[in-house]
Amino acid sequence: MAWSSSKYVSPSLASIPVQIDPSAAGTTIRWALAAEAGINALTSAFMIFKPSTLLQMISVSSSSPDPVAAAMLQWLGGLTLALIAPLLLAFPNTKSGIESRPVVYATLLSMEVALLPLITWQAMTGHTLSSKSLVNVAATFIGPILWRLWILWYRPELMGRYTEDKKGT
Repeated sequence: MAWSSSKYVSPSLASIPVQIDPSAAGTTIRWALAAEAGINALTSAFMIFKPSTLLQMISVSSSSPDPVAAAMLQWLGGLTLALIAPLLLAFPNTKSGIESRPVVYATLLSMEVALLPLITWQAMTGHTLSSKSLVNVAATFIGPILWRLWILWYRPELMGRYTEDKKGT
């Protein structure tokens, strides 16, 4: 016998009718989510299909890249590709889309904040990758980190707001 109760609501990807607040329609964040999904798609394709080319661009050595490093870069490409899913799930102006945006942004922020000191440390310790390349990679995280902090703490209304439609009105 299945458990059923009208007291509790089960999460769903179904679109629940909501009234979007015109003063906080979420247009800016939706553009940002779409842009980031596109950038992730291009970046992950490069990592998956041309890992050796990317490794040669950032490596200190001019020799052929290590096959293990190429495989690991392909895995990273797969993870980057997988990050498109939450970005696209947060895109629609539905109740679930709007409510998931802060969680998606906080998750991506935590990943970027965790990677930044690791990459910086590798650049400072003379890792096998070019220090200049590692600094450039680390620098690419600064913009997204500042953007996410600004959105999450200073301009959360840009995430979008809604009111639930009242049935029968």
